[in-house]
Amino acid sequence: MIKKLILMITTLSLVFGATSCKKEKTDTNTTGEYTVKVADFDEYDDIYNIHMAFYNTGTISRWTTNTDEKYVNEGTGSAMWVMDASVGEVWQNTRMDCAQPMVAYYLLAGNLNVDMVDMTNVKCISVDCYNANDFDVTFSGSIFTEEVYTFASTSVTVKPGTWETLKIRLNPFIAKTYFSAVRRITLTVDYAHQIMEEKTEVADVGQLYFPQATVYLDNMYAVLDESKVTVDKTFADENEILYFNDISDMKYVNPYLCNNKQDWLERNLRFGQGVSATYNTNPCFTNGKAGSLEVRFDPQHSLRRDWKTNYTYDQMLGGVEIVGVIDKINFLPLQTAGMKIAVDVYNDFDFDKEVFFGMDDNVNKFNYVTEESYPYEIGCAYPLYNMYKLKAKTWTTIYFDRAEHLDLSNGVARIKFASSKLDVNRTGSFYLNNLRLMKEGN
Repeated sequence: MIKKLILMITTLSLVFGATSCKKEKTDTNTTGEYTVKVADFDEYDDIYNIHMAFYNTGTISRWTTNTDEKYVNEGTGSAMWVMDASVGEVWQNTRMDCAQPMVAYYLLAGNLNVDMVDMTNVKCISVDCYNANDFDVTFSGSIFTEEVYTFASTSVTVKPGTWETLKIRLNPFIAKTYFSAVRRITLTVDYAHQIMEEKTEVADVGQLYFPQATVYLDNMYAVLDESKVTVDKTFADENEILYFNDISDMKYVNPYLCNNKQDWLERNLRFGQGVSATYNTNPCFTNGKAGSLEVRFDPQHSLRRDWKTNYTYDQMLGGVEIVGVIDKINFLPLQTAGMKIAVDVYNDFDFDKEVFFGMDDNVNKFNYVTEESYPYEIGCAYPLYNMYKLKAKTWTTIYFDRAEHLDLSNGVARIKFASSKLDVNRTGSFYLNNLRLMKEGN
């Protein structure tokens, strides 16, 4: 077993490091991208690298290797993840609406405290997910670097009896800067609670509970690209940041969870929401343009605890950031010429939804301010943003106009759009279009 583990660590170092070993390639194309197997789950060695999160407070689960071809998408085996039934938690005499979703790590190295893997050339980690239950299951995944608290995340909801591929995409501009040291890939499974209709060993009548669930994982791959990262954006006019008229704009978008500060609250929050960014061409959600950015949120049920306001940390619990292309834009007019940043947003939720729109500068990296008053005050600094309550099924133009708090002498680090978790906890999407600079008063 030890020899096999050493072999796995060596292989992963080649995969995510220099990536010069051509025999590791399993697919090629003219763009320079190729895929490399991380784990096929055909043998127990791959299961050995999976560790459960130590602070799980929800269901008890177990992993094993499956050889039933009904639950194998490719090869001879897959990973079976079984979650036992559990009752919703009670905390400080308040009944929660569920337990915490299950969280597991796929370790990329043998010694969690020392070994880390270079992922700067990785564009995407994909894993096939199978739902063997009679209810929907949401799979989420994240890649994060603890040293700088930068995350990449995504999620996918899988219908009963079907396979879907979870793809955790790394923005190349973020990867080159931050993802040179990654220890693990985090996987989360979540599904809706039910109400017990008759007394069982699991729960009494009327109690909230999670039924037992079984899912399967197969074929974890890395998509690599060793080509030089460049900004080849052609701007339609001097006001454009990203109009999303072309799918190429997507390479500047990075889904994230809880950027920057980390403490005991965030440990419980950062896995509680999957965020996915995809390119949309459905004319119902383009506001008359060629395309738009769909930002889908899959909030996990763990966030329904109630500390001060749902265990809130800094209100920025998940969203997308725009990086890379902003290096080519002059943002000084935000402070010198009465300009502001605008973006059109369609709220496709069935209810009004609270969102945040802001940015950070390169001098301070992450900009936080102390608000004099805030409806969810919990005694900490907040990210620099403007807050909006967006009407359901409506296009709204939102703005960021607080540049006086920024140091723009060295440019902008990121533009951020995030969803609040303080109003309604449901899955849904926003569509973003026409991210631009515009004159104050317009």
